[in-house]
Amino acid sequence: MQREKNMSYAVEMIMFAIILILLAALAYPKDKQAVPLLKDDLTMTMVSGTEYIGGDAGQIIVELRNRTFDPISDADCNATIQYHNKTTFIQDGVMALGSIGTYYYNFTVPDVAGVYEYSVLCMRNGKKYIIGKSFHVQDILKAWVTP
Repeated sequence: MQREKNMSYAVEMIMFAIILILLAALAYPKDKQAVPLLKDDLTMTMVSGTEYIGGDAGQIIVELRNRTFDPISDADCNATIQYHNKTTFIQDGVMALGSIGTYYYNFTVPDVAGVYEYSVLCMRNGKKYIIGKSFHVQDILKAWVTP
């Protein structure tokens, strides 16, 4: 009798563990750039990221969606860009709302080659959402010489 109880308890614990693993797998974002969904939350995906040459027109784009993947258009989003040496290039640049649930920020790409980090902070209903990425600025002389 005791052995059956122990076996039943073990089976229950294994089932509980399997359910927890399945729930964690469902909550994990499929895109590495997506912020995971929480109860009553939204997804935030960085759409932009590219190679630039100094002086190019640059753009940071982030997409916000609700749990049913409808566009979110009532957030306030700001972009911050750091130079390749981690000093500030743009601090809290106000992003404009696009027509398809995206927010964007336009800038002129600096003339200094290197890897630049950027992040977007969005506020919605008193909650903060943040995501980051990087872009690369190529030396214009190397860009013209390299096939």
